[in-house]
Amino acid sequence: MKVTDAALLRSNVPETDHPAWAAATTYKKGDRVVVAATHRRYESLTDGNTGKAPAASPTAWVDVGATNRWAAFDAAVGTTTSMPALIDITIQGEGRVNAVAVMDMEATKVRVRVTDKVDGLVYDRTVDLVSASGISDWYAYYFEPILRRRDLVLFDLPPYNDAQVQIEIMNSEGDASVGVVALGQQHELGDTKFGLSLGITDYSVKERDSFGEWRVVQRPYSKKLRAPIRIRAGDVDRVFRLLAQYRAVPLVWVATALYDASIVYGYYKDVDIVISGPKWSDCSLEIEGLI
Repeated sequence: MKVTDAALLRSNVPETDHPAWAAATTYKKGDRVVVAATHRRYESLTDGNTGKAPAASPTAWVDVGATNRWAAFDAAVGTTTSMPALIDITIQGEGRVNAVAVMDMEATKVRVRVTDKVDGLVYDRTVDLVSASGISDWYAYYFEPILRRRDLVLFDLPPYNDAQVQIEIMNSEGDASVGVVALGQQHELGDTKFGLSLGITDYSVKERDSFGEWRVVQRPYSKKLRAPIRIRAGDVDRVFRLLAQYRAVPLVWVATALYDASIVYGYYKDVDIVISGPKWSDCSLEIEGLI
């Protein structure tokens, strides 16, 4: 579901990144403002910048991203919402919401609560984000550095209609931050088979000059995923219609609960369904993550 002004019932993150844009104020080059109506931040490109609405004046202003409060809902992974120790938001669900994803986090715990207007609190779950990845023996348990999970998807929310979902992202070691908060209704396409491919597309610059010196500029990256899927014959039409419906909508894709690396927020780039037999069909799905 799309999180709108009406859906975001409460947030402890203030929208005070920069002063609000005012038509009567004169801005110099490099000044930044917030347009509260769209929750976007803009930077002035010129001196003597007066009376030019940022969204309608691309030669006078450049969009530098969503405000801190709304960065978690801007369909981008690289922009983050951050607060000291705790991010606490409450969202009014639209229809049946039975899954929630919080991604690209710096946090130690996540707590999710669902409240129905009739039955009250119907779900309350806290997840410790300590990762067991790489802990294969007692030596690793005691001496390997503690790693935290950065992506989490919960599939067990009770499917109450129009319930309120409260999400608390906690960090006892510093600032809490999150790149994506997404919630909605989950759909199962089929069974992921062996042969799953996980990857990264890196947009960093790595160049070597004529003297052999390297210039490295770290830039964002996006995940990519290629998943072979087995689909029941009776589900082929449903899956085909579902993929056609959401072909231009960013979604949270989860290939397997065994690996957080298989959680990707983005679009499917390509899909092929092969009718392999009377009971099962094979699907090849390629996902391209957002930056």
